[in-house]
Amino acid sequence: MSPRKFRAVVMTSAKFTGGLPPSRVPGEWKSRDRRVLNLANNELQHEALESYIRAAWEVVDAEDFRAYPDYSEYRSKFASIYNRPEGEIGFAAGSDQIYKNICQYFANGRRRFWTTDPNYSGLFLYAELSGIQVERSRYRDGFELIEFLEFIKGGRPGDLVSISNPNGPTGACWTRSELTLLEQQCFEAGMFLVLDEVYSAFDTYSVCPRPLSENALTVHSFSKSHGMAGGRVAVYASTSPRLIAGLQTGNPTNPVSGVSLKVALSLLQMRERFEAIWRDVSRSREVIAAALPTIVDCQAKYSRGNFATFQFSDTSEVERFVQRSFKAGFGVRDLAKFGLAGYARVTCADEALMTRFLTAIG
Repeated sequence: MSPRKFRAVVMTSAKFTGGLPPSRVPGEWKSRDRRVLNLANNELQHEALESYIRAAWEVVDAEDFRAYPDYSEYRSKFASIYNRPEGEIGFAAGSDQIYKNICQYFANGRRRFWTTDPNYSGLFLYAELSGIQVERSRYRDGFELIEFLEFIKGGRPGDLVSISNPNGPTGACWTRSELTLLEQQCFEAGMFLVLDEVYSAFDTYSVCPRPLSENALTVHSFSKSHGMAGGRVAVYASTSPRLIAGLQTGNPTNPVSGVSLKVALSLLQMRERFEAIWRDVSRSREVIAAALPTIVDCQAKYSRGNFATFQFSDTSEVERFVQRSFKAGFGVRDLAKFGLAGYARVTCADEALMTRFLTAIG
């Protein structure tokens, strides 16, 4: 390779990683501790789930493995269920891939991402890799909408605003009317809104993407709502077909496994069965929020996700709770990695499993 071509390759790589040298590009190989039952990652847990997944697998045949998927056909079927035009729907291999596509599509050194903190950790990673500066509104026993609306007034046209609702690490949640006010302000300011509703099933008991203005995008992953964390399927929706087409450039060919799409479509058609699961999990969330503070010294925080969040007096108390849970056979999440020292989170499940958890640590 000539020196000129070599320099061109290096420049292209630097642009792709936002100008960061390779040593600073974070990477992680996820692993699982199979000694404990995972109540840390917010994976869907329910006694009825396995039978539904097995029933969904019955629609998969050898041809689905052998052949490339027909994405146009799948988009048509998903759009029909969501009652939206096909041009307003796109697919990605999980919500993290959608964030990657968004950051690549909007990559610009002068553009900024305005968001709540904590939020989905992949957002911060992909923004950094794309050279997008992130402005953060910190969690203070929740997120006040009025404060956040004032916060994003510092933005300019073309900037991005991203929230997860309910919030991923904490469970904090805004109402539909509050989201409408946020969407309206973003539209008037010429800012682009990303609304991640990965946990909405446990708040509104619905996974149908909301119709938003043309400068907004709704993201929904099947990981939490339908037990497909291993399937890696997410849908994004916007009333702007141009935006959907632009984001698709980040996945020009074969963005999602056809097998996963077929299973997701089958599970999506079990609406009433899954709504019952979401309501069960939500009830368990309220039960454990009331019960755990009577067992350990902590305070339950408001959450609308498939998990309960607790504040402890200090980090050492969180560590003791994590270890106590581990010895009882359960893994729970210390939220210090999200910048919330002194907080812990417990994934909620069906009543029987949560009773086992509370009894084991009691």
